[in-house]
Amino acid sequence: MAQCKTSIEQCVCDIDHWMAINKLKLNQDKTEVVLISSRYSPRPPLESLQIGNVNVVPTPSARNLGAIFDQCFNLEEHIKSVCKSSHYHIRNLAKIRKYIDEESAKIVVHAFISSKLDSCHSLLYGLPQHLLSRLQSVQNAAARIVTRTRKFDHITPVSCTGYLSAIV
Repeated sequence: MAQCKTSIEQCVCDIDHWMAINKLKLNQDKTEVVLISSRYSPRPPLESLQIGNVNVVPTPSARNLGAIFDQCFNLEEHIKSVCKSSHYHIRNLAKIRKYIDEESAKIVVHAFISSKLDSCHSLLYGLPQHLLSRLQSVQNAAARIVTRTRKFDHITPVSCTGYLSAIV
C-alpha cells in the first residue's frame, strides 16, 4: 500500500508541475481523494495523501464537473442532490404557478429542473431502477406543475399528450 500511496503522490506532483509549466495552478486546498471500490469488498486502508503542502484525507464523496462521485460509484449522492435541489425549485414554482402562463412555467422548468436532470445523465446508464425512479418522480412532479395536474392523478395521460416530453 505504501508503494501505491507514493505513486499517487508522485502522479499528483507531476500534474502540478505540468500545470505550472502551462501557467495553471493546482488548488491543493480543494483537492479531494475518494477511494472507489465495490461495496462488497473492503476499501484499502489509506489515512491520507500528501499533496504539495496539504495533507488530504479520503472523503466519502466528491464533486467533479457537476457530478457527485461516491465510494461505491453508484451516484446515490448525486441523485439525492439533484432531487433535493429540483424539489426545492418545484415547490417555489408551485407557489407562483397561478400567476404565470403554461409557457412561462415550461421555461422555468427547463431553466431550473430539466437542466439538472440532463446534466451528467450519461453517467446514469445502468443504475438500478430504484435510483432512476427518484429522478422520474422529479420529472413527473415538474410535468404536474406545468400542466396543473393534481398530485394523485396519473401522469401517463399528460406524458402521452406530449407535455412531459416537451418540458423534459
